[in-house]
Amino acid sequence: MLLLNSPALLVTWICVFFPMMTTLSVGSIEIPCINNTGIATNSSITPFPLVSNQSYTLTNCVSDVVFIDLMLGSSSSTVFENVTVRVAGGNVLPRLSTAIASSATTSSSVPSTVRNIHVVVEQAHAVGEMIVSGGLPLTMVDISSGTATLQDITVTFVDSSLRLDVATANGAAVVVAPMLFLRPGAGAASVILSGVTISVVNSLLSVNANIIGNSSSLNNMVAMASFSMTQTGVMELIEVLAVNSTFVLMMVSAQPPSPLIYQECETAVISIRSDANKYTSSVTLRRASLIADLNTNLTIRCRVPRASSDIVAAVKIGSSMQAVHGVTILIKDSFAVIQNICRSNCSADDASFPRARVVCFAGNTRESNLMLSNITIVASHSMMILDSPKSALAVTVQNNAALHGLFINVLNCSAEVSSGNLNVGLSSRTQAIVDVSSSSNATQVYVLVRQVNATFFAESGDCMIALSAVVGALDNISYSRIEVVDVVVTSRTMNGTIFTIGTIFNLSDVLAPITMGTSLVNIAMQSTASLSVGVGLSISIKNATLDVLHATTVPTGPLFLLVVSIASIVNVVRLLTNSRIHVANSHIARSFPSTYLSLAGVIPSPGAHFNITAIVNLFDATSAILTINPQLATFASVMYEISGGLPPTIVHTNVSTQIIKNCTVSYSNAPQQTDCIALVMPPGVSNKCTYTIEDTQPLPSTRSVGSIIGVIGQSRLVNSSVTARRIRGLCMLMFACFKPTSFEGPLTALTFTGVSLYYGNYGIPMHQHPIGTQDTSFALDLRERSEVSSGRRVPACLTITHSVFKGFTALLMPDSINITSASPPSRVSPTLLALGCNVWDDVGLPHTLITSNTTVLNYVQYPWGMYNESIACHGLPGTSTVSVSTTLALHKPAPPPPAVPPGAVSTVTSVAGVIGAAAAAMIDAQSLVALGRSVCAPQAMHEATSASQFLLSPFYSLGDYAMVFGNLGLFLLFHGMHRFQLYRRKKLLERTSLASVTLLPELPSVVDGVVGGNPTAASPLATTIMRPAVSLKFPNHSISMAMLLAPGVVNGGMRGIFSGEVVDTIGGVVALIAVSLGVWWRWRSGNLREVKLMRFVPWPHQGCVAPCVWAVSGSPRRPSQLVYSHRRSQASPYPRRGALACGLYCAASN
Repeated sequence: MLLLNSPALLVTWICVFFPMMTTLSVGSIEIPCINNTGIATNSSITPFPLVSNQSYTLTNCVSDVVFIDLMLGSSSSTVFENVTVRVAGGNVLPRLSTAIASSATTSSSVPSTVRNIHVVVEQAHAVGEMIVSGGLPLTMVDISSGTATLQDITVTFVDSSLRLDVATANGAAVVVAPMLFLRPGAGAASVILSGVTISVVNSLLSVNANIIGNSSSLNNMVAMASFSMTQTGVMELIEVLAVNSTFVLMMVSAQPPSPLIYQECETAVISIRSDANKYTSSVTLRRASLIADLNTNLTIRCRVPRASSDIVAAVKIGSSMQAVHGVTILIKDSFAVIQNICRSNCSADDASFPRARVVCFAGNTRESNLMLSNITIVASHSMMILDSPKSALAVTVQNNAALHGLFINVLNCSAEVSSGNLNVGLSSRTQAIVDVSSSSNATQVYVLVRQVNATFFAESGDCMIALSAVVGALDNISYSRIEVVDVVVTSRTMNGTIFTIGTIFNLSDVLAPITMGTSLVNIAMQSTASLSVGVGLSISIKNATLDVLHATTVPTGPLFLLVVSIASIVNVVRLLTNSRIHVANSHIARSFPSTYLSLAGVIPSPGAHFNITAIVNLFDATSAILTINPQLATFASVMYEISGGLPPTIVHTNVSTQIIKNCTVSYSNAPQQTDCIALVMPPGVSNKCTYTIEDTQPLPSTRSVGSIIGVIGQSRLVNSSVTARRIRGLCMLMFACFKPTSFEGPLTALTFTGVSLYYGNYGIPMHQHPIGTQDTSFALDLRERSEVSSGRRVPACLTITHSVFKGFTALLMPDSINITSASPPSRVSPTLLALGCNVWDDVGLPHTLITSNTTVLNYVQYPWGMYNESIACHGLPGTSTVSVSTTLALHKPAPPPPAVPPGAVSTVTSVAGVIGAAAAAMIDAQSLVALGRSVCAPQAMHEATSASQFLLSPFYSLGDYAMVFGNLGLFLLFHGMHRFQLYRRKKLLERTSLASVTLLPELPSVVDGVVGGNPTAASPLATTIMRPAVSLKFPNHSISMAMLLAPGVVNGGMRGIFSGEVVDTIGGVVALIAVSLGVWWRWRSGNLREVKLMRFVPWPHQGCVAPCVWAVSGSPRRPSQLVYSHRRSQASPYPRRGALACGLYCAASN
């Protein structure tokens, strides 16, 4: 049952037992077992030769030897193929190596083509310890010679184990890849590596490597499977499957003696790379899939020198390669532990640092030529633990020239990430679940993180920046989407001492800078001098919680401090245009330690310390603080040199930001003077941007902190709008600090409706006002509005209505707004502030509490209005009585509309369809039902039209094929009956015509018959006899019936063709043929129809013998006999029609 329910196991079953059955069917050769326990290695043993088109077995071999060498036998052929090696039981594994063939015998040569090679290991358990001083790789399959074509290689490891301890002699190289080591093409012009499959099921592979004296002159590798090339070539169709297995890699490496330089080992479970020069390499990887499923354990623990640049990863792809296309990686129900820490001397400063990854796509450097496309990475129901002193990224795609088509899905996972215990100097500590960075041009990137619980710990000292994020997207990324849903993150950045700079730049003073940042989504530039613009980005965060604690220790000595702590749901510090940011039901909980040394309070040193907390942060805080603090002016140039140059002004154009559905910020301590808390902090320039903040409620037992809009440093709102509705739990509408915030353009408008604010007495002056500033002011230029206002109305810059304020001194802080106007003040449009009726300490807002600035008061419109039935606002004297705000007279929510059950909707739709059909709208009704049956139809439309499917066919409940054959059967039945009626009518007409000729040779005149006899017995013998086809309307009725049944045939047929079922497909083909015949029949019937042209000819006639007055209705003189013969003339209500009938009768009589 397990095999049938698991596709992965089914594939493994085929991979394992198909080669075994092939072996048994053709007959196999037994490989002799080396059982001399005194031999620890194979160097003195003659390798066993293999030949093409043969199967080999190694059964229950027990020995101290870990590997039995297998070489390519003597042959003049350039192709080595069709070889199967099966190991059953025992504790020895095979080592098939093409490198042995080139040195064992002089008659052997390395084949140019190796294909269709299978190695199967079942129920073997190998354990070994060895000291390596060079030689062959420790692997079961080694193809690392001049082979140019390598195809169809299979390695299967089932119910087996390998425990291997390896130590190198001093200065020796080591290559450990127990499953596979492929490095073909040495000396070949072009290499093809295609069709490699590795399957590991219910097995254990453990490697413990101790590398001594690893130097730059050596080529070392520690992995489970390694794929590489040395020059131009293509790797394709690589498949790796691990099911219910454990991989353990332990590596300890020491710093080589001077002057040797440490060389990285690139430790990984799966490694795919190019060993050629990164500038001349032309190695391409296409169509690869790597799967870890069903309780697979991936553990890598490395201890390396602190100067190491080792990137330790479970899967590592891309080093020095040119292109990677169509790669899929799946980690499901698995456990990954990746640890890469420094071994010793972790306090020294250097440019190289160890790193940890789970999945890594990366070139060697940021200048890499690597091209990535169509990459899929999925991690679900798994646990990931990472530990690295500088960079710990679970899934990373970085260092590439171009990236197009990337899908990353992290679903229902948990992660623990740690970084510390190493002085990284002027570098950054970075942590992330998903990282996409250092790409020259990244497009069509889709990152989805759902139901993830993550914990970040980063040391807050010995670095310039410490950043933690769920998703980090850095540098040039456009036309991409990021979604984070149902995520809980706990971040702790602490237990470190601030790194100091200054003396290293020959400065007399010393600066201690640190920037600590935690966010769910971080969009930024790695180099502040970058001018790339992000276009078409979509960021969506829903149902997320972020718990943040930032703390650091101040070093001793005379220091200038620059401490910036940023906590946000979304952090965007780059240029954006035509983008969207959406945050719903997300929360930030900010906590602080209690000691001054950990920066819980005001720092007793010169410099700057800012704690910035926002749901959406869109400005560069560190750069802004450098420009506003004069004590840091000396260090500004040094900081810009470190970060890559003078940072550009962050400009957003046509960016929509939404913060809705109860997004909150909570604080454990009372805010300090330099704590900046807001729901949104706009960038340096907002051009044609919209900010929407709605429905925010305070969390239980939390203090009122923060503002809706907050700005630090200079900011400009150009033709942008801010709309805030139904906001509670904050203490300010908006604030600006240190540099002016300007409102520019006639379309700039800020509207606050239904806001409830409560004064928080934290000793901060600007908190006494809902709109306040610190060491700056808001700037408004009314001249632009005056120029545009001629001919149309321009809204007020600020609108506040139906809001509640408690405990404040005044609405506007004195001198907080600087107005520039070309005309004297007047309370007509354009205006600064338009007020509706707001509640101020349980009464209507008095006009004396708007502001104490009389100049600003002249630009305020405040008419009389009502907040509710008991609270009225008397307005500002001299203001027009016509309200310019959106004040509601009585605040009564409209009752919700009654819910309509789906059954009622279906019934009404069915009745409407039947009535529409009866009213000659059958085609419209059928089209509606056909749309409802489409797979693209919304659920509501599908439910509403489901009861009316009988309009397409009465057989809809039996399936699509029943609709086709049923409707065709109905048509054939009707058409057959129609033709049968036509046949009967023709026979009846022939008999009637024959009787008329024989029995009535001469007809009397109409006048004689009428005048001479009883008027009731008169017969219209001249009645016209119609043709049968005309009387039965053939084929019109049949065509109408065909058109009525055709939509059902077409709908059922089209659905059947693409259903994949045999019966439905046959029905679809029959429907296609039937519809084609119907169209042809309709066309043929129209062309065969007889068309006669009407001609008008003169007809001789004479006037009446006597005036036919008696034929006119109402005439007093009319013979009764003639009246009976002209009943239609008598019944006509129009006299002229009666006279016309009389004239015709007279003409016929003459």
